[in-house]
Amino acid sequence: SIPSTASTIPLPPGLMGEIAKFIYEASPRQVENVAIAAAISLMAAICGKAYNYSDTGLNMYVLLIADTGIGKEAMASGIDKIINEVKKQVPTISDFIGPAEISSGQALCRYLHKQPCFLSIFGEIGLRLSKMSGEKASPADNTLKRVLLDVYNKSGAHQSYKSSIYADKDKDAPEIYAPAFSLLGESTGERFYAAVDELM
Repeated sequence: SIPSTASTIPLPPGLMGEIAKFIYEASPRQVENVAIAAAISLMAAICGKAYNYSDTGLNMYVLLIADTGIGKEAMASGIDKIINEVKKQVPTISDFIGPAEISSGQALCRYLHKQPCFLSIFGEIGLRLSKMSGEKASPADNTLKRVLLDVYNKSGAHQSYKSSIYADKDKDAPEIYAPAFSLLGESTGERFYAAVDELM
């Protein structure tokens, strides 16, 4: 189990704590931050739309910044183990895990219309942020950045992300009622902080 020394992060209570404990114990390199970040993200994926606090859903954007080789991959593998086991009795649980690559804001909107509450897990998100924030960012990356910022605050029960229309009708996205998109990303400090400036 997760050691209870003064230097460790306290385990979350309840089911989230049990998930963190499982991920920690199933990890080849046991790191509290990794297990807790994964547990928070998985619970946000499942409960993000079901509960509201201060008129917003419980969706989360969680980023774990750590050195190479500490076992960050245990976040995705631990979540996979839980989802694959639960899927035996509740096949729809896999709906709460979304794509690992999102090509544009329009693609994210179309996916959210189909599945309005899910978690996407991004490996090396520092590279993705660099691509979205650079001076040479493509229109698709700029749109994705804008949608990620906008959709985060639209998860409340009485909120919606408004529809988008484009010259190319295939890119149109319908209105999404209370989308609860959660994101779990990991990166090294070097890559992450190279991509982030004061404006971001």
